[in-house]
Amino acid sequence: MSARSLGRLDRGRRRVGLRLAALAGLALAGVAGASSCSLGNVAQDDCGSDDACVAAFGLGSRCEEGYCSEAPRCETSSDCRASLGLAVTCSSNRCARAALDPRCSVTEPEELGQALAEGGEIGDVLLMGALLTDDGGNQGARIAAMRLAVREMNASGGAQGRTYGLVVCDPAGSESDPAIVEELVLHLGDAIGAPVVLGPSSTADVIVAVNAVLAAELPVAIVSPSATGEQLGGQPDRLDPSDELGLLWRTAPSDELQAEVLADVIAEALDGLDAPIVASVHQADPYGVSLERLVRDALVARVPDVVVEAHGFAVDGDLEAATADAVADAAGEAPNAVVVLAGRADRAALVLQAAAGEPALATLPFFLSDGAKDATVLLATGDEGVDAILATALGTAPANPQNGSFFDALENAFGVEASQFGFVAHAYDAAYVAGLGLARASRPGATLDGRSVVEGFSRLSGSGATVELGPIDFSAGVAAMLDEGGTVDIAGESGPLDFDATTGEAPGAIEVWRVSADGAAFEQVSETIP
Repeated sequence: MSARSLGRLDRGRRRVGLRLAALAGLALAGVAGASSCSLGNVAQDDCGSDDACVAAFGLGSRCEEGYCSEAPRCETSSDCRASLGLAVTCSSNRCARAALDPRCSVTEPEELGQALAEGGEIGDVLLMGALLTDDGGNQGARIAAMRLAVREMNASGGAQGRTYGLVVCDPAGSESDPAIVEELVLHLGDAIGAPVVLGPSSTADVIVAVNAVLAAELPVAIVSPSATGEQLGGQPDRLDPSDELGLLWRTAPSDELQAEVLADVIAEALDGLDAPIVASVHQADPYGVSLERLVRDALVARVPDVVVEAHGFAVDGDLEAATADAVADAAGEAPNAVVVLAGRADRAALVLQAAAGEPALATLPFFLSDGAKDATVLLATGDEGVDAILATALGTAPANPQNGSFFDALENAFGVEASQFGFVAHAYDAAYVAGLGLARASRPGATLDGRSVVEGFSRLSGSGATVELGPIDFSAGVAAMLDEGGTVDIAGESGPLDFDATTGEAPGAIEVWRVSADGAAFEQVSETIP
């Protein structure tokens, strides 16, 4: 072997010729009687491409000057991302392209999903995940709002020339199998490498998601646009007790605020009644149980002699039978009013269908919470009894815009009318909040993970200039996030978003809504700003 060849074998990094590696492997396996096989008489076969090196030695091996460089070794997926970028995982101490879970079929931009599905490189994208079901209703409207936000952020130039991407995974079935949420949040945060995940929708699923990233010691921020459960304010969300900031944030206001407004509306309907009875039909999960207690306490504070009878229904079995049983029990109380606390409109619709068949309930005043506000479900039952109840019912929810540039842009881009669904503005704001947090975490010298992202969140309700979440002010917000001491004061489509950095919560406006006289749409009655 020539001195020049020996020099090429010693370049500061280990290199292996493809043919040489194959023959050396045979020699090491103990090929007895091999006459004079040595490094000096084995011909080297130059590699022709990086793909050949990857196939032979693993992801990260490259063809350089005819030789394959050594593939990096790893202990965790974050080791792989540090050298190879997003959507790579560590398996048996070697890096490999992550296979996109088939439940993650919605992306923005769309070509991002194609690249991930094909196992290709996705570039230097600032990635956010989401856990939502594209159901054509409430959650589908929230997905559309997030996609709109990502499009606008990219059209505004992204952050330091880097574009944003969104990968949405569908956690359908999580009511009966919480492991679905755990699997998908780890897929997004670890395998795909998203430092921040938007969602999930329900309080119960958010608790599962946060516990999953803590158990995996995975620094992934969780931003829910719709989980309003009061208990989330005390949910453990720090990887280390010494962490100043938690990983859980939300753009939806706590149910503590909605309960106050809902109690006001119910109390007005009970005015003049002696010892009135209110039947509370609620889903028996963390959201429903805590909201029922909050509404009960707020109502008793306004109507001291009121009797509130709670009737819970399970959401992880035969939902129709469970709601029918709860409604039948409520009818036996001979109440003066009924409040339905359901996290989804299909559940609220089943309660109303059962109530329409109960003479003791059908003509009473009904009150609904935020989850019922989905026009594609609640206003489309085709049940005349339900329609009759809805004609006089009132509901509450965190307020959505009734008009404006966001309202128009969402309808133009996706055909979604924000006022007909719940938490749409909050989903749009969540994506922009995530975008600004990712910009902060992308600064030179920063670690692009959830801890750095939430450090950015803590700078969004400061003493800096007001930044309205949307395409016009986004670049100014990014510039502030890239400044070492930068802070801004954001104003979202859902409200001011004055985050409490200790809890990750922000108060928000609560609206009272009703069904229009023709039964075709929701309309806002009033709005309360805390």
